Amino acid sequence: MADSMTDAYMAYLQIDHASDPYTILDLSQDDAPTAHEVKAAYRSLALLLHPDKGPSGAFADTHHRLFLKLQQARDDLLSDNSGARDAAAIVKHLVILEGPISLHQRNFDFKARLRNRRVAAIKEEHELAVARTAWKRKSKPASEKPDRAAEKLVAQHGGKITIKQARQAAYNFARKQAEPKAPRQPKTSSNQATLKATKHKKADTIEQQRNSMQETVEQKIKQDPILATPREIAHRRNKELLSGRPNNTSLAEERRRDNTLIAKEFEAEKWIQSQVEPRLAKAVAKMQHRGIFLAAGLIDYENMESKIQQELRDEAKWYFGLDLSEFLGIH
Repeated sequence: MADSMTDAYMAYLQIDHASDPYTILDLSQDDAPTAHEVKAAYRSLALLLHPDKGPSGAFADTHHRLFLKLQQARDDLLSDNSGARDAAAIVKHLVILEGPISLHQRNFDFKARLRNRRVAAIKEEHELAVARTAWKRKSKPASEKPDRAAEKLVAQHGGKITIKQARQAAYNFARKQAEPKAPRQPKTSSNQATLKATKHKKADTIEQQRNSMQETVEQKIKQDPILATPREIAHRRNKELLSGRPNNTSLAEERRRDNTLIAKEFEAEKWIQSQVEPRLAKAVAKMQHRGIFLAAGLIDYENMESKIQQELRDEAKWYFGLDLSEFLGIH
């Protein structure tokens, strides 16, 4: 108790006789005290001179006056506008800031802030890209490609379906095309049987076409007896020989044969000319489908046309059952 009273008395004397804020707070001006040191000195004295702990009676006013003087000294030292922080303290602070340790710390902090900004920018860009990708996946059924396909479907159906139905159909078709296809099955006995049946069916179709052509020729012969085939003429000659007629052909028979050859030549040439252009166009389209480059001068169309004509002549001879080499100039 005696010590506390002694300390309070010494604080009274120190504050009452001092006029400088440093002396009031018992601080050295040469050391340029910091704000923390000023607050610590003020607190130690305020605990002794606080009015709540001061005496009552005649010393109460003096106690309160010294406490206000202590507060004023603290405010003067902490105020930036006052002269409490003299030039020495400011210079000392600048020297500390410009020191190598402080400079390294400030550079490190600056680089860390830049790194944090870059990380934040990259994170924001990544989140934006993820959101954009999710939006594209969500809005894929309404993209431009299904819309074009949907417009084509609506046009094909003459407007009987809505654009929404056509878009959904186009989207389903695109999804089905994008699905992985099943691996190709190896050839088995059932596959061989299917291929064999397909081959036989194709042969039957060709035979039906040939029979149809033969029936067409026979109908023409029935309509005009002059248009007789060489087989028909040979059959008639055999009938004449069996009937005892002379073993020669009459002039009327030769004339009929000539007329028949002329008529058949005209029919064959007409059929060949009608089939040349479609066959040539089909051959060119087939080459385009296979990816063959069709630049000008790379394909000899005349040779292709002559080759197709030769194939058509062979087919005409096979279809009609005639030897056309005599009147078509084929040797």
